[in-house]
Amino acid sequence: MIIPFGPAEAAAIAAGALAHGDVVPLWAAVLVVAAGMLGGDFATYAAAGPMLGRARRLRERRPHFSALLSILATRPLCSDVGLAALRFIPGARTPTALMAREFGTTRTHFCVIVGVGSLLWAGLWTGGGSALADGAVNLITR
Repeated sequence: MIIPFGPAEAAAIAAGALAHGDVVPLWAAVLVVAAGMLGGDFATYAAAGPMLGRARRLRERRPHFSALLSILATRPLCSDVGLAALRFIPGARTPTALMAREFGTTRTHFCVIVGVGSLLWAGLWTGGGSALADGAVNLITR
């Protein structure tokens, strides 16, 4: 999870399946998955400085991208909800950290918002993995 480009969904589902097998409590699996996601997001946020040059050039070439950034930058609630909600779009994890850095989001604010998004995301995928494992066990035992 801490590697920003890793297969996070598969790892979260596996953690949920382990939680179903009473190896780990579900709440602990959710917390571990969320902590891994938050760690990866923070690492990306911290390393985003050099990558922002490319994003700035992209913004200059694509006016609709610039317009989106402008809208989000002027509406703090939209940017906060966007930071948390983008967690649910596959492949949006790294661009989210880059956008937060571009907006000037402080590290503390970024960690709080992305932490909430990570907990919600981890709960969904880990709970889904647990439910899948439960369904598979019920199917096999019938």
